[in-house]
Amino acid sequence: MLENLKCFLGTVIIIANCQCVLTQQCVDDLNKFQRDSHLARHFVRMYCHERNCDRTLTNFGVILSKDAVLTSQQVKSGERWTCYVKYGDLEGSISRTGNVPNMIKSRGIQTYKRGPFQSAAFTPLAYILLEEEIELNITSAWPIPYTYYSNESKCVVVGGDKLDRSSKIVEREVELLKREDCESAYPNLDKNNVCITIPKEFCNFKHCDYYSHSAALVCGGVFFALVGEHTSAACNSGEPRTCAGINEAQMWIRAVQETVNFNKDYQSATVMVGLQKPHEIFYGLGAIISRYKVLTAYVPFKSHTSEEGYVDYGYGRSSWRHAKPVTIPSIIHQKDLQLYVLALQEDIHLFPGGAQAVRLAKELPQQGDQCVVGTFKPRWMLLAVTIIDHNECRKTIKNLHEDHLCIRHNFPVTFDELEGGNPIICDGMLTAIATKCDCERNELHPATPIYTFLPWILTSINERGFSSSDQPRIILLLLLINSGVMYVNIFL
Repeated sequence: MLENLKCFLGTVIIIANCQCVLTQQCVDDLNKFQRDSHLARHFVRMYCHERNCDRTLTNFGVILSKDAVLTSQQVKSGERWTCYVKYGDLEGSISRTGNVPNMIKSRGIQTYKRGPFQSAAFTPLAYILLEEEIELNITSAWPIPYTYYSNESKCVVVGGDKLDRSSKIVEREVELLKREDCESAYPNLDKNNVCITIPKEFCNFKHCDYYSHSAALVCGGVFFALVGEHTSAACNSGEPRTCAGINEAQMWIRAVQETVNFNKDYQSATVMVGLQKPHEIFYGLGAIISRYKVLTAYVPFKSHTSEEGYVDYGYGRSSWRHAKPVTIPSIIHQKDLQLYVLALQEDIHLFPGGAQAVRLAKELPQQGDQCVVGTFKPRWMLLAVTIIDHNECRKTIKNLHEDHLCIRHNFPVTFDELEGGNPIICDGMLTAIATKCDCERNELHPATPIYTFLPWILTSINERGFSSSDQPRIILLLLLINSGVMYVNIFL
């Protein structure tokens, strides 16, 4: 009897002690749960708007480079999102139009995988290309790590201290769940996703309130994942929070980064074309093919009037009064050939490190060739494109001219941002000129191949309005081409 009483009293004491311990472990002190983060310089705040459905989203992102940020955002097919990215002072105001300091508009968004929309079992990654550069003197890019985190590493969530308002970046305590526990909550969990929750000792804190969308999960100092949106419309903090891991997506991120190049390659061989009299109007781009010649697309020039054209080439401006088309297009249309040779009145001074003439392709590009197209909108960049042959292109563009080919952008940026006359470069050669057209979003874009019209281009150089000093070299070039020489360097 006495022994039973001792056991009973001992059990009561143990239970009481456990309840006491549990009560003591439920920490309410916010200062123990969060702290300021030295990683704040890697973050941006974002306001995004979808034009078709008038949806908005406010979240955070991580700076990958001066030209791009990584965030967690789902983009459905056909949606047209525009984001404004604010860096530096994240506690300052954020604008829906970008009219505040250190705020940049997005140029394009590409997502890693497409999953079930608003599914708790899938948290996406999104790569956002920016129109302008982030100033890295007041921020810092966070390179994608090559190393994996250790299972024993301590993890924290680094993100905004407020979900939808001006906020500063803090780091907060977190528990990374085992894979099997995460799959137990979400049986269809994407293999690129992981789960987190609030540590048990902070049981009065809810992840719906304290883990901001696109906050970074950092384990052992390594950037590991981005926190997704709430797992449901009415956030349930009793369920784990899913995050998009970046380990599996590393190759995709690097491949996307390679689709856009901001170096100065071919910029010195590209000009801006327009009319300067009677009124200055910009029409598109062109490629320098010699000191007195520029190749471009459609220009509505009337030689019998007082109109005068211009080309700007970075080191100066030259005027032109003669524009010869390969055919006479009635209107700007995909079915019309758009190829003009412009005769300059003042020569372009070609020199190493300055303006350059581009080399002309001596063969047709092939289906699937990887090339780049140059554009100045909104700044100089080379966009990776894939060549699509005429037959394949006709499946999308019915009235395509028989000599046209097409290009497809490797990054989902609208082709209505191409100016027309853009040089398309394959293996260092001017291979095609992009036509000027009102192309639909992400549609194939028509282009005129150089090789098809190479004899016409070279012959046009020798006609009225061009320097007589070019004649001997043009004759030599024509002889070389007719004799079967496949490589000719054109620096006239």
